[in-house]
Amino acid sequence: MINKLILSLFLLCVYQSVTYAQQLRLEGVVTDSIKTPLEFANVIARPTTKNVSIAFSIADEKGRYKLLLKKNAGYKITVSYMGYTPYNFTIDSIAKNQIKNIILKSGSQQLDEVTIIYQTPVMVKEDTITYRTKAFVTGEERKLKEILKKLPGVEVDKKGLVTVLGKKVTKILVEGKDFFGGGTKLAVDNIPADAVKAVEVIDDYNKVGFLKGLTDSQEMAMNIKLKKDKKHFVFGDIIGGAGNEKHYLGQANLFYYAPKTNLSYIGNLNDIGYKAFTFKDYMQFQGGISKMLNSNKSLFRTSQSNFAEFFENPDYQSNTAKFSAINWRQTIHPKLDFTVYGLFSDNLTKTKEINNNQYLNNDVVYLTENRKNIQHNAKSYGMGKMALEYNPNSKESFEYNLFYKFSYLDFTENTQTFSTLNDNFVNQQKVADNLKIKQDFEWHKKLSKKHITSLALTYDYNKNQPHTQWFTNKPILQGLLPIIDADAYQINQFKTNKTHQFSGLFKHYWVVNNLNHIYISVGDQYLNQDFSTNDFQTLDNGLINNFSNANFGNKIHFRLNDFYIGIQYKFKRGKTTFKPGLFEHFYNWKSVQDMTNTQNKVILLPEINIKHEFKKSEKITLKYQLKTTFTDATKYANRFYLLNFNSLMKGNPDLENELAHSASLRYYKFSMYKDIILNSRLSFNKKITSIRNEYQLQGIDQYLVPVITSNPETNWNFNLNVRKGINDFYVKVKTNLSLADYQQNINENIINTQSIAQKYGVTLGSTFDKFPNIAIGFDKRVSNYTSNASKSKYTTNEPFAELSYDFLKGFILKADYRKTIFINDIETTATYEFANASLFYQKEDSPFGFEINATNLLDITNKRNSSFSSFLISENQIYVMPRIVVFKLSYKL
Repeated sequence: MINKLILSLFLLCVYQSVTYAQQLRLEGVVTDSIKTPLEFANVIARPTTKNVSIAFSIADEKGRYKLLLKKNAGYKITVSYMGYTPYNFTIDSIAKNQIKNIILKSGSQQLDEVTIIYQTPVMVKEDTITYRTKAFVTGEERKLKEILKKLPGVEVDKKGLVTVLGKKVTKILVEGKDFFGGGTKLAVDNIPADAVKAVEVIDDYNKVGFLKGLTDSQEMAMNIKLKKDKKHFVFGDIIGGAGNEKHYLGQANLFYYAPKTNLSYIGNLNDIGYKAFTFKDYMQFQGGISKMLNSNKSLFRTSQSNFAEFFENPDYQSNTAKFSAINWRQTIHPKLDFTVYGLFSDNLTKTKEINNNQYLNNDVVYLTENRKNIQHNAKSYGMGKMALEYNPNSKESFEYNLFYKFSYLDFTENTQTFSTLNDNFVNQQKVADNLKIKQDFEWHKKLSKKHITSLALTYDYNKNQPHTQWFTNKPILQGLLPIIDADAYQINQFKTNKTHQFSGLFKHYWVVNNLNHIYISVGDQYLNQDFSTNDFQTLDNGLINNFSNANFGNKIHFRLNDFYIGIQYKFKRGKTTFKPGLFEHFYNWKSVQDMTNTQNKVILLPEINIKHEFKKSEKITLKYQLKTTFTDATKYANRFYLLNFNSLMKGNPDLENELAHSASLRYYKFSMYKDIILNSRLSFNKKITSIRNEYQLQGIDQYLVPVITSNPETNWNFNLNVRKGINDFYVKVKTNLSLADYQQNINENIINTQSIAQKYGVTLGSTFDKFPNIAIGFDKRVSNYTSNASKSKYTTNEPFAELSYDFLKGFILKADYRKTIFINDIETTATYEFANASLFYQKEDSPFGFEINATNLLDITNKRNSSFSSFLISENQIYVMPRIVVFKLSYKL
């Protein structure tokens, strides 16, 4: 029934587009007086006929443009290019396809005067694209997200990820300043549309202007410019909602903007599964390590305090969330900015999952387990960040950041496991406190036109103290844990992980000339870590059975230092830029536990980056580097400690570094004339030496120890994304292929393992102005796993559809539907369908809005997926939130 409805809606859209909106082409070439093509010239057609939309085009590298105009409609057409006098002409009624070439004359006015006389809707200048949104909006947009979706070459997905011409936007600015740490989701979901004047997109963005072109930044920033009357203004909205089964939603987005003072507040309270702050937002918010420091060629792979678990987004059976965030930016002096961010979140969740697990050993599937997990989580976390930016002049910049976060986890998991060897019920309870304090400082100085110096310093402190208890009526990890027989068993673990990490980098940029640069780096990374574990059994009489006599109980002090020097030479030949580099690292590490182990190593790491620019809208990039990675104290600890009720680990004090070849090839092409965006990437990683876990399996129980191995390990990954526009329609094709080939030691047998993951997707959608827009598509995922022991294949087929329709001056209808067909390796099929819908109404010029929103309309209870590892194939049944219908009332300030 639903599939027929989707097909009917799509055919209706096609019929309407053909019957009522038949389009004709107006195309040609824009040049100057000496016939030089004017790439990025704007061509805009404003209708003189009622109920007809604006048409817009940007000339390509050959000066070609193409407009799609409504048959028999009249238009006033303006062709513009910065520094040239705009050219205007009219078409009273277009009746057939036309070709019209345009010659623009150089403007006699100064550049600023030309800008005042006429502002192009889209201006492209070097690495910056400026969209003046007035040319693209209709006034019905509510949030920044709706505006961005109407800008040429800009896309926004459901998670708030923004891409421009196929490249991901990594930072959001408002009037040139970070908005809540620069994350895209908070900005696109909350900035009111009616406050936006223009959108700037800056590729290869660098906060320090005089470093642009030197640092090879991969950042793409989007700067939101506000209307004049919104620069001293309070704006935002307040939303309240109530639904079936007493579900509720409350949200406030409040903003005060002034040239020197910016205040923002976002608050959310709901039990419908809406997540106001995701892990991606968290990573953007905290900022991570300095961009300068992040570019060096050595990594410490540390466990530290795992805050990631507080932002994981599994499927919940229930979820109650509270979230508040505040941002204050103050310009204390024209040269000094002060910023404070703060946020707090509290979540109560319940999850349920049923797994069918196949354990592999040598050449057989020797055990099948059915496992049921029910989790109840209470998670709280808070974060704050203070930043000072001081720019005494255009040639010097200082920045200091202080970042603080804390979290608390109260976790309960009930696990039922059934297998031919054993069955058990385990209750796990865990409480954890996490603390992180990070400070970083950056200084940049332009000494002269040819010499620039930078210094970056970072200090990072992490403390993680989880306490875990396992309760069961049967002993666990028999033969591995020295458990004393009892009627009931209580196993405890206290674990502490404290880490101090310091990083410093001094870098000098020597601009020999426009075509040759030399960069010299001197840096140091220092890691100091204390890791301890205490595992024991609490007996019925209250006495303690400590496992320390069975080689449990870790107490390790670990230190790792990496001093490095490097040189990079960047030069350009024609349209190709080369940047080879060589870094020499001097490593020293020491672990102090039962014995002291000290080691030293010198490693030379080469690299090269090559970029060829066919034209501004087409380029190819090749990168290669030899990479090294060190692990931390948790892998060096030489005594046992529990990982879970069925797994324990013992570290290896003789571990060294991993070493790997890493290469990537990326090709990018964009053409507005042909309305096509193509983005592809091929990556390769081959480990020369790697740290892998060796497993001893006993039923479902696992004992693992990390070892250094020279066994081959290869990973390939290929991504392709293509978007092609065809009149009022578009086609999107995406492909992802991943291949992993490695060896694993299981029960002293070498298992050759290969996994191949394939993802394909195609979407056909419409971009009408006056009619319903629908997108239909099909996604397919195929997972193949092959080893000595087994060969498995899982397939997921997903047809889907999305509908969006603005109608009757104020109504907005949105709906989406996805059907999933999951096929396991024995051809058993599971099918489930998800559908969501919303209807919003707001009368023009009224501050009040009304919306009814429904999620999981078909009231599906669970979904299916699969996962692989070197010894385990798992088929998972995951339970989700029930159907929720909420009525919302909003008020716009």
